[in-house]
Amino acid sequence: MEQKAALEKQELGIRLLSLINNVPGMVYRGHPDWSLSFIGAEVEPVTGYSAEEFTSGAVNWPGIIHPDDREWLKETFREAVKNRLKILRVEYRIRHKNGDIRWVSDRRQMMYNETGSFDYVDGLLLDITERKETDRKLAESEYRFRTIADMAVNGMLTADSRGNIDFFNRAAVRLFGYASEEVIGKNVTMLIPERYRNAHKAGLEQYLKMGETRIIGRTVELNALRKDGTEFPIELSIGTWGPREAPSFSAIVRDITDRKRAEVALRESEKRFRGIFDAANEGILIPKVSTKKFVEANDAICEMLGYTREELLRFGVEDIHPAPDLPHVIAEFNRQNRGEIRVAENLPVKRKDGSVFYADISANPVEFGGEQYQIGIFRDITDRKRTEEEQQIFMSLVEHSTDLIGIASMDGKVLHLNKAGQKLVGLDGLEEVRKTGIQDYSMEKDSNTLDKMLGSLHKKGTWTGEARIRHFKTGTPIPIEMHAFVIKDAKTGQPIALANISRDISERKKLDEEMARTDKLESIGILAGGIAHDFNNLLTVIFGNIALAKMYANRQSEVHKRLEESEKAAQRARDLTYQLLTFSKGGAPLKKTISLQDLVKESASFALRGSNIKCEFSFPGDLWPVEADEGQMSQVLNNLIINAAHAMSDGGTLQVYCGNVIVDQGDLPLAKGKYSLISIMDHGTGIPKEHLSKIFDPYFTTKKKGSGLGLSTSYSIVRSHGGHITVESDLGIGTTFKIYLPASEEGKRLLRAEEERFVTGKGRILVMDDEEAVREVARGMLETLGYSVTLAKDGTEAIEIYQAAMASGEPFDSVLMDLTIPGGMGGQEAVKRLREIDPNVRAIVCSGYSNDTIMANYQRFGFRAVVPKPYRLTQLSGTIRGVLSAPP
Repeated sequence: MEQKAALEKQELGIRLLSLINNVPGMVYRGHPDWSLSFIGAEVEPVTGYSAEEFTSGAVNWPGIIHPDDREWLKETFREAVKNRLKILRVEYRIRHKNGDIRWVSDRRQMMYNETGSFDYVDGLLLDITERKETDRKLAESEYRFRTIADMAVNGMLTADSRGNIDFFNRAAVRLFGYASEEVIGKNVTMLIPERYRNAHKAGLEQYLKMGETRIIGRTVELNALRKDGTEFPIELSIGTWGPREAPSFSAIVRDITDRKRAEVALRESEKRFRGIFDAANEGILIPKVSTKKFVEANDAICEMLGYTREELLRFGVEDIHPAPDLPHVIAEFNRQNRGEIRVAENLPVKRKDGSVFYADISANPVEFGGEQYQIGIFRDITDRKRTEEEQQIFMSLVEHSTDLIGIASMDGKVLHLNKAGQKLVGLDGLEEVRKTGIQDYSMEKDSNTLDKMLGSLHKKGTWTGEARIRHFKTGTPIPIEMHAFVIKDAKTGQPIALANISRDISERKKLDEEMARTDKLESIGILAGGIAHDFNNLLTVIFGNIALAKMYANRQSEVHKRLEESEKAAQRARDLTYQLLTFSKGGAPLKKTISLQDLVKESASFALRGSNIKCEFSFPGDLWPVEADEGQMSQVLNNLIINAAHAMSDGGTLQVYCGNVIVDQGDLPLAKGKYSLISIMDHGTGIPKEHLSKIFDPYFTTKKKGSGLGLSTSYSIVRSHGGHITVESDLGIGTTFKIYLPASEEGKRLLRAEEERFVTGKGRILVMDDEEAVREVARGMLETLGYSVTLAKDGTEAIEIYQAAMASGEPFDSVLMDLTIPGGMGGQEAVKRLREIDPNVRAIVCSGYSNDTIMANYQRFGFRAVVPKPYRLTQLSGTIRGVLSAPP
């Protein structure tokens, strides 16, 4: 018995398999994890994959579902399980093995176990691609309404040789209204209307006796009987298997009620066909292939073209397209007729008023009464073309933008990066771009910024701020200003992509840093200028008192010698204050005729004091003097010599040469003329070639310590003197700097400092200065020279004293005025007032800010001469004598 039961079970399985394999669709059984434990033979026509490819794991069902349908399909399935639905019908897209996208209708019978939990699903998958594409077109034949027929659900049953039912699937349950247990073991005649039962029995007996029948292996149309007694038309396919003497039968039952109704409707009423035909939203024209003349037109195409139906039926294909495009249109028409293409895209169509629009024309070749026709469906793509053009404009804007513009999927995969963005991050082409994700662009140390940005995008849909991205080739960080936002579907409002527009702010960052450094240097410069001014006032007192003390000391005495050493030290201190003033404001040079030999020697000796560098000098006997600001040029030489000493850390000899040069136009970026040359050559490490073009740039330095301002300041000073500075260097050999300064037009030999003498005189001098010590030392120096001195602490007092002297008939011969008076009137305003009182006033300006513009251009402001602080006795006496001896 057990063996028999096993055989019967096996036989039943064979019957079921035969039934399933005859179903014109894919039958399957699926599980909660979307795995398939059973797949019908129709799997390959539907999907292109064999059952073995699914069961072996080479391909899985979710993997062939279209990405756009995958999530909503899973959610729909979850909702069905949650609501304990028994039947689930869905339509979605799959990707066929050959790469095509196909539409399928999936009918799922949901099965639950004893506990109510979802267990498995039995499904039937139909390829409805053709139905989707033809869009339920009603036509005069089954081919035209194939979509309607394809929507029918198939019933499956098997029976033994006596006609007793042994299998009845769920679709049959739905079709006939019987539960499976109500029909199993009963004769199939219960499903046949009574008037046909005798014929059925006779046919079965004939087949069992003779093996002949009219319906085995064919598809026939019959009427079937439901449980409620109603009849309905079916399409029946019957197959057999098993031994000849006791065969088993399988039947596929398709409800063709809708098709029958459609056929009846087509036969009974042209009006109904016309209604369906004209109700189509898309224009339809039917031409005869042989003549290309139209035989039918619906209302939609009449509205599109502006013709009546009667007018269109007098026309043909060639009448509704622009003449220049006819060769292409006819070629596409013929290709459609041959079945090479289904849709002719982007064809120009001419309206009755002569205007032209573009359409995609899909064509289905059909045959009526032995004649070939085409059913042409016109889809106006004007809006689509406009959208495409707008997209092209948008993409052109994106690609021509100098900002980075990128688009990524919601899971962070980068889909597009414009050319500016690719250049910025070092990627070559979209192929490389599409291998990257958002996280690949972020610096490792900036993960917090990335997390913050993504968090804001998911919560608020936007993020704006500064970030850093990395250069893919060099790894260097690039500062950017980013605006990121979520792109949403225009209809559903659902997020579909992430986008960002970013701007490289590297230059702005550098500028900000430079401005910050400039602000800091400006603050230091203001402090330095103030210190230099106060220091110059102190030095004025020191110089003056030393000069006066020297007059009372024997020139051969130790005291006189010490005073001269003190004077030299004060002179070096004065040079330092000049450097501070140059650093603080970089004002115009206060030029005078100076000896290069003295300047170079003193600067080198001071800069190299305490070092292991020996300086070798070379000066020609007829070296031309120059017109220069002694303090500023001393700063230039100090910078160059100190840099040379740093390059010769192991010691050595620094070669300094001065000479006369005549420049012809074109030799150097200088005007023609005479120039004095200073050449400083070291034998140090040298400067790399790639740095030579940058060494005069502000803030450029290769030293660990340093502001990068020394050489740029030197360059600026030399240029402000009308000169030029060059550099030559060989790595490992040494560096040579050359300075060209315009030679002085005065040919006379300059007196050295120790040969200078003061000049005495007579007259009344008014001294104005806010520092009492300066006023007193000026009084002492001037009285020693033979002058009568009156003191004033500011401009207001000086004006009052000057007016009183003029009124008394004993005017002042000259006025020595401090330029800057904190909290009071200074020399600039005071001399203006004095000139109103006395246009011939002989005013001399002096200031601790020796690089002030007024000091360099004193005559424009009404002064006769200038004496920079700290001034020496010889300098003061010569200046006053020159002013007093000049014409009023």
